Amino acid sequence: MIRRVGVLLSGCGLYDGSEVQETAMILLALDRAGALVEALAPDRPQLDVVDHSSTRVAEGESRNVLTESCRVVRGRVTPIDQARPEMLDALFLPGGYGAAKNWLSGFAEPGRGREPLPEVRSLLAHFLERRKPIGAVSLAQTLLSAMTGEPLREDPFSLPAAGVCVDEERNIVITPGFLASDRLSEVAAGIEKMVDEVLARAIPAKGKEGRAGIQGKTGR
Repeated sequence: MIRRVGVLLSGCGLYDGSEVQETAMILLALDRAGALVEALAPDRPQLDVVDHSSTRVAEGESRNVLTESCRVVRGRVTPIDQARPEMLDALFLPGGYGAAKNWLSGFAEPGRGREPLPEVRSLLAHFLERRKPIGAVSLAQTLLSAMTGEPLREDPFSLPAAGVCVDEERNIVITPGFLASDRLSEVAAGIEKMVDEVLARAIPAKGKEGRAGIQGKTGR
Protein backbone atom coordinates (compact mmCIF):
# COMPACT_ATOMS: atom_id res chain seq x y z
CA MET A 1 0.00 0.00 0.00
CA ILE A 2 1.32 3.43 -0.96
CA ARG A 3 1.33 6.05 1.77
CA ARG A 4 1.07 9.73 0.89
CA VAL A 5 2.76 11.82 3.55
CA GLY A 6 3.58 15.43 4.31
CA VAL A 7 6.94 16.73 5.51
CA LEU A 8 6.61 20.12 7.19
CA LEU A 9 9.68 22.34 6.74
CA SER A 10 10.72 25.55 8.48
CA GLY A 11 13.51 26.78 6.21
CA CYS A 12 17.04 25.55 5.54
CA GLY A 13 19.64 25.21 8.27
CA LEU A 14 19.90 24.19 11.92
CA TYR A 15 19.90 27.67 13.49
CA ASP A 16 17.11 29.34 11.52
CA GLY A 17 15.22 26.58 9.71
CA SER A 18 14.91 22.80 9.36
CA GLU A 19 17.94 20.70 10.31
CA VAL A 20 19.16 19.67 6.87
CA GLN A 21 20.58 16.25 7.74
CA GLU A 22 17.54 15.22 9.78
CA THR A 23 15.32 16.31 6.90
CA ALA A 24 17.39 14.42 4.32
CA MET A 25 17.32 11.26 6.42
CA ILE A 26 13.52 11.45 6.74
CA LEU A 27 13.20 11.87 2.97
CA LEU A 28 15.59 9.00 2.30
CA ALA A 29 13.75 6.65 4.66
CA LEU A 30 10.41 7.61 3.08
CA ASP A 31 11.77 7.02 -0.42
CA ARG A 32 13.11 3.60 0.55
CA ALA A 33 9.68 2.75 1.95
CA GLY A 34 7.98 3.77 -1.30
CA ALA A 35 6.00 6.66 0.22
CA LEU A 36 4.86 9.63 -1.87
CA VAL A 37 6.02 12.86 -0.26
CA GLU A 38 4.59 16.37 -0.31
CA ALA A 39 6.85 18.99 1.23
CA LEU A 40 5.02 21.83 3.01
CA ALA A 41 6.13 25.15 4.50
CA PRO A 42 4.69 28.51 5.62
CA ASP A 43 4.96 31.20 2.94
CA ARG A 44 6.19 34.03 5.16
CA PRO A 45 9.45 35.67 6.30
CA GLN A 46 11.75 33.84 8.70
CA LEU A 47 12.05 35.16 12.23
CA ASP A 48 15.75 35.81 11.57
CA VAL A 49 18.66 34.78 9.37
CA VAL A 50 21.66 33.15 11.07
CA ASP A 51 25.22 33.00 9.77
CA HIS A 52 25.90 29.30 10.31
CA SER A 53 29.67 29.82 10.34
CA SER A 54 29.43 31.98 13.46
CA THR A 55 25.90 31.15 14.76
CA ARG A 56 25.25 34.90 14.96
CA VAL A 57 22.14 36.59 13.58
CA ALA A 58 22.84 38.35 10.28
CA GLU A 59 21.35 41.76 11.03
CA GLY A 60 19.33 43.34 8.25
CA GLU A 61 18.91 40.12 6.25
CA SER A 62 15.51 38.64 5.47
CA ARG A 63 14.56 35.30 3.88
CA ASN A 64 11.31 33.52 3.12
CA VAL A 65 10.58 30.21 4.90
CA LEU A 66 9.06 28.59 1.82
CA THR A 67 11.82 29.72 -0.54
CA GLU A 68 14.51 28.49 1.84
CA SER A 69 12.71 25.17 2.29
CA CYS A 70 12.96 24.65 -1.46
CA ARG A 71 16.74 24.39 -1.02
CA VAL A 72 16.28 21.22 1.02
CA VAL A 73 13.90 19.37 -1.28
CA ARG A 74 15.25 20.54 -4.62
CA GLY A 75 12.60 23.12 -5.41
CA ARG A 76 9.20 21.56 -4.81
CA VAL A 77 7.32 22.83 -1.75
CA THR A 78 3.62 23.54 -1.25
CA PRO A 79 2.55 26.55 0.82
CA ILE A 80 0.64 25.26 3.84
CA ASP A 81 -2.44 27.29 3.01
CA GLN A 82 -2.66 25.48 -0.34
CA ALA A 83 -2.18 22.01 1.13
CA ARG A 84 -4.87 19.35 1.18
CA PRO A 85 -4.20 17.44 4.42
CA GLU A 86 -7.12 15.09 3.75
CA MET A 87 -4.96 13.64 0.95
CA LEU A 88 -2.16 12.80 3.38
CA ASP A 89 -1.90 9.70 5.57
CA ALA A 90 0.82 10.94 7.94
CA LEU A 91 2.94 14.00 8.74
CA PHE A 92 6.66 14.29 9.51
CA LEU A 93 8.36 17.14 11.37
CA PRO A 94 12.16 17.51 11.11
CA GLY A 95 14.03 19.31 13.84
CA GLY A 96 16.04 22.54 13.75
CA TYR A 97 15.49 25.89 15.50
CA GLY A 98 13.10 26.88 12.74
CA ALA A 99 10.56 24.59 14.40
CA ALA A 100 10.27 27.18 17.17
CA LYS A 101 11.23 30.29 15.21
CA ASN A 102 9.19 29.85 12.04
CA TRP A 103 6.26 27.61 13.05
CA LEU A 104 5.45 29.50 16.25
CA SER A 105 4.75 33.15 17.03
CA GLY A 106 6.04 34.90 20.14
CA PHE A 107 9.54 33.38 20.00
CA ALA A 108 11.33 36.71 20.46
CA GLU A 109 8.79 38.31 22.82
CA PRO A 110 9.62 37.77 26.51
CA GLY A 111 6.64 36.76 28.60
CA ARG A 112 4.48 35.81 25.64
CA GLY A 113 3.47 32.21 25.12
CA ARG A 114 4.50 30.61 21.87
CA GLU A 115 1.52 29.91 19.66
CA PRO A 116 1.51 27.97 16.39
CA LEU A 117 0.99 30.14 13.33
CA PRO A 118 -2.64 29.93 12.12
CA GLU A 119 -1.83 27.92 9.00
CA VAL A 120 0.44 25.58 10.99
CA ARG A 121 -2.22 25.14 13.68
CA SER A 122 -4.83 24.26 11.06
CA LEU A 123 -2.56 21.64 9.48
CA LEU A 124 -1.60 20.02 12.78
CA ALA A 125 -5.18 20.06 14.02
CA HIS A 126 -6.22 17.95 11.05
CA PHE A 127 -3.79 15.18 12.02
CA LEU A 128 -4.28 15.38 15.79
CA GLU A 129 -8.07 15.42 15.67
CA ARG A 130 -8.16 12.38 13.38
CA ARG A 131 -5.28 10.63 15.13
CA LYS A 132 -3.37 10.36 11.90
CA PRO A 133 0.23 9.46 12.80
CA ILE A 134 2.83 12.18 13.21
CA GLY A 135 6.59 11.59 13.28
CA ALA A 136 8.78 14.20 14.97
CA VAL A 137 12.52 14.66 15.34
CA SER A 138 14.35 16.61 18.07
CA LEU A 139 13.23 20.26 18.31
CA ALA A 140 10.03 19.64 16.35
CA GLN A 141 8.61 18.57 19.69
CA THR A 142 8.29 22.27 20.58
CA LEU A 143 5.53 22.63 18.00
CA LEU A 144 3.63 19.60 19.26
CA SER A 145 3.84 20.74 22.87
CA ALA A 146 2.65 24.22 21.91
CA MET A 147 -0.17 22.73 19.87
CA THR A 148 -1.44 20.43 22.62
CA GLY A 149 -0.72 22.81 25.48
CA GLU A 150 1.07 20.14 27.49
CA PRO A 151 4.15 17.91 27.33
CA LEU A 152 4.10 14.77 25.23
CA ARG A 153 3.12 11.58 27.04
CA GLU A 154 6.57 10.05 26.60
CA ASP A 155 9.93 11.74 27.27
CA PRO A 156 12.18 11.51 24.19
CA PHE A 157 15.10 13.29 25.83
CA SER A 158 16.11 10.21 27.79
CA LEU A 159 16.35 8.12 24.62
CA PRO A 160 19.52 7.18 22.74
CA ALA A 161 19.72 8.65 19.23
CA ALA A 162 18.75 5.33 17.67
CA GLY A 163 15.65 5.01 19.84
CA VAL A 164 12.02 6.02 19.42
CA CYS A 165 9.12 6.55 21.79
CA VAL A 166 5.39 6.68 21.11
CA ASP A 167 2.69 8.92 22.54
CA GLU A 168 -0.08 6.37 22.01
CA GLU A 169 -2.90 8.71 22.96
CA ARG A 170 -2.01 11.19 20.21
CA ASN A 171 -0.43 8.69 17.80
CA ILE A 172 2.88 10.59 17.74
CA VAL A 173 6.24 8.86 17.22
CA ILE A 174 9.36 10.70 18.34
CA THR A 175 13.10 10.26 17.97
CA PRO A 176 15.64 12.66 19.54
CA GLY A 177 17.87 13.11 16.50
CA PHE A 178 20.94 15.27 17.06
CA LEU A 179 19.76 16.18 20.56
CA ALA A 180 21.06 12.76 21.63
CA SER A 181 24.16 12.25 19.48
CA ASP A 182 26.41 13.90 16.90
CA ARG A 183 26.89 10.59 15.07
CA LEU A 184 25.06 10.52 11.76
CA SER A 185 24.69 6.74 11.80
CA GLU A 186 22.98 6.73 15.20
CA VAL A 187 20.62 9.56 14.25
CA ALA A 188 19.82 7.82 10.96
CA ALA A 189 18.94 4.61 12.78
CA GLY A 190 16.46 6.45 15.00
CA ILE A 191 14.88 8.30 12.10
CA GLU A 192 14.50 5.09 10.10
CA LYS A 193 12.76 3.42 13.05
CA MET A 194 10.50 6.46 13.49
CA VAL A 195 9.56 6.51 9.79
CA ASP A 196 8.86 2.76 9.77
CA GLU A 197 6.66 3.05 12.87
CA VAL A 198 4.69 6.00 11.50
CA LEU A 199 4.11 4.33 8.14
CA ALA A 200 2.95 1.14 9.88
CA ARG A 201 0.32 3.24 11.66
CA ALA A 202 -0.77 5.15 8.54
CA ILE A 203 -4.04 4.08 6.92
CA PRO A 204 -4.24 5.05 3.24
CA ALA A 205 -7.37 7.11 2.55
CA LYS A 206 -9.73 5.91 -0.17
CA GLY A 207 -10.34 7.75 -3.40
CA LYS A 208 -7.12 9.75 -3.52
CA GLU A 209 -5.78 10.36 -6.97
CA GLY A 210 -2.56 11.76 -8.37
CA ARG A 211 0.86 12.16 -6.92
CA ALA A 212 1.37 14.38 -3.89
CA GLY A 213 3.92 17.13 -4.25
CA ILE A 214 3.43 17.91 -7.95
CA GLN A 215 2.42 21.50 -7.28
CA GLY A 216 4.52 23.91 -5.33
CA LYS A 217 6.73 26.94 -5.35
CA THR A 218 10.27 26.68 -6.64
CA GLY A 219 13.25 28.34 -5.00
CA ARG A 220 14.59 31.62 -6.23
